[in-house]
Amino acid sequence: MKKPTDKNGIALGILLLCPLLIIGYIKNTYFHDKTQQEALLHLQILYVGLLFVLSYYYAHKTILLRGLIWICEHLSAPGSRKMAFFYFGLCLFANIYFLIHLVFFRL
Repeated sequence: MKKPTDKNGIALGILLLCPLLIIGYIKNTYFHDKTQQEALLHLQILYVGLLFVLSYYYAHKTILLRGLIWICEHLSAPGSRKMAFFYFGLCLFANIYFLIHLVFFRL
């Protein structure tokens, strides 16, 4: 008897979205300080950047990663799979800027 398989990777896509949803729920429910909320927001942004890198390598595994690589190929100029690294770098440098701003100007 064959095992049922999830060919579209819907379950894995939902599992990859769970950290974003959980962090968003925690951010809006338990943290009322603006600095803490911004820190969690930047954690979400960093996670989205990591999803773009994962989409470059594992786009065949799940529909979420296929969607992200589709964004890189069709909604970017120049359209290429390598734009996933650009979006990762954009998210990473935004977070580095936030950390520098947090350490030197808010503490």
